[in-house]
Parts: sequence; C-alpha cells; structure tokens
Amino acid sequence: MLELGAAALRHDAGQYIKLLRHLPEVVRTLAGLVGRPEPPTRGRLRQNFAFGPRTPLNVPITAERGFAALSLPLDDLKSLAARHDAKVNDIVLALCSGTLRRWLAQHGGIPRQPLTAAMPISLREAGDTAYTTQATMPLVNLHTHVADPLRRLRAIRDAAGAVKAMVKQAQGIVPMDFPSIGVPWILHGLAELYGRSGVTRVMPPLANVVISNIPGPEVPLYAAGARMRGYWPMSIVEHGLGLNITAMSYAGSMGFGFTTARAAVPDPAELSHALMAAFDELVAIPTRRRARTAPSPAAARPARPPRVTRKDSP
Repeated sequence: MLELGAAALRHDAGQYIKLLRHLPEVVRTLAGLVGRPEPPTRGRLRQNFAFGPRTPLNVPITAERGFAALSLPLDDLKSLAARHDAKVNDIVLALCSGTLRRWLAQHGGIPRQPLTAAMPISLREAGDTAYTTQATMPLVNLHTHVADPLRRLRAIRDAAGAVKAMVKQAQGIVPMDFPSIGVPWILHGLAELYGRSGVTRVMPPLANVVISNIPGPEVPLYAAGARMRGYWPMSIVEHGLGLNITAMSYAGSMGFGFTTARAAVPDPAELSHALMAAFDELVAIPTRRRARTAPSPAAARPARPPRVTRKDSP
C-alpha cells in the first residue's frame, strides 16, 4: 500500500510539474489558434467562446432525476449528413438544437442569444490502450436563435468544424492527463458550495447543456438468447446543468437518452416528442434548397417513414 501510494504521489507531482512547465506554451498556442485564423474561420471559432443565456435548464438542482429516450434510424441520419455535406455528429447537434428550441418555446420562450453546448471529444487514437485520460470538452454554439432549420444546420456544422480543428491542432501541446489524487473530494465540495451559494441564479452559464455522441456496437447484442432491441444511454446532471443529452449508436439506430434534473425538466417525455419533431423538420427540408445540382432519381422519391422507438419515463 505504501508503494502504491508513493507511486501515485510521484505521478501526480510529475503531472503538476509538467503542467507548470507547459503553461506558457499552452497559453501562446491557444491565443494563436483563436487570433490567427482568417475570416470567416475566425468568426466560426470565436462564436463558440461565449456565455450562454439564462434558461430554465440552468438552475440549482435537487436529487430527483428523470429520463426519456428515443431511437432514430442511423441510415437516415447518415443520409441527412451526406445531403448537407455534414458529419453525423453535426446532424446530432442540429437535432438537439431543434429539440431545445421546441422545448424552450413551451417553457419561457426561445432566448435571442444562442444556447451553448459542452461537447466531450475523445482524443484517443485507434489501438491506444494506455490507462490515461485523453479527452476534452470544448464549447459549441447551437444557433438556437436561428429559426430556419437549413441555416441552423449549416451554422452548427461550421461552428463544430472550427472547434474540432482547433482541438486537433492543440492536442499535442495541451496536457490531458491531469493529477487526480483528492480530485473527487475537491470536486464534490466545490459542487456543493456552488449549488448552495445560488451562483447559478446570478452568473450566466458557461454551457447550457451537455451533448455527447458515442459510437456503440454495430451488431445486435444478446442476453441468454434474447436480443437487446434498444440501447439508450444515461448520464449525469449537476447544478446549473439540468439536462444531459447522450446519443449512442447501436445496430443500425441512434439512441438518444435525456437525463434530467426534475427541478429543471419536470416532464422529460416532452424532450423525446420535441426530438421527433426536430427530426421530421430536417427530413422535410426540400431537395431544391441544396446545392444547385440535378437531384438523382433516388433523391426524388418520397422519403420512407422513419422507424422510431420511443421510451418515455412515466
């Protein structure tokens, strides 16, 4: 036990020294990434670095939780991404943006300022099995103030692309494996203090929501011969962030899980209904609003009805 404790202390001490040694270089690199790009790339990047508006989601929370889920056909999301020259993750963000617009319209109104999402990004290379933390969580502008779904999707695509490009450039310089001894106790204490202080009612939120997109199993999973039909991820919420949206692919579908704090979202089923409406909105974007090319015969045919599985909380 003493040897393990000593090794852990040596590791964390080395990490602190590494952080201090690279701090000036990290600051210069990040400043250069934000200030160096030429317009419009500079604007796409800087629009992600702003406080979000006050919303009913960003309040102190209690211990009560809620959950709702919805599965959408993955092929349809890939088709939407190909149609609009975007990534599947861009479509996921656009669906979440449309969902939030609908929910907020029924709960206080859509803010004029766009909502901001914290988006976890894995930095681990394929085949890397090192026992370290290799992830970051940048902010992405959801452009919820844009009513037109096509303009909103394109704006989200550009904003997310700029953030990912910045993360890729900074990956080799910004340290990701931080010291961890005592961190759980420190974070717990800070979270308690943050919630009791009422800061969430005064300070504008740095992020309005957390949105994660995780690749899951591509083939069906079984238990004792029974096929698992749905795969809906659950996550965590915290003071000031009463909604966490996690999407995970599974065997040809994309499962969206809405983990909520009851203090922020009394009825989480409303979110799954709003997501279905946001999906229908993207599917219904006319083909003629795309690039000026002749549509293929396949594109001219009416889209098939989506296969949807919904799981709402009682």
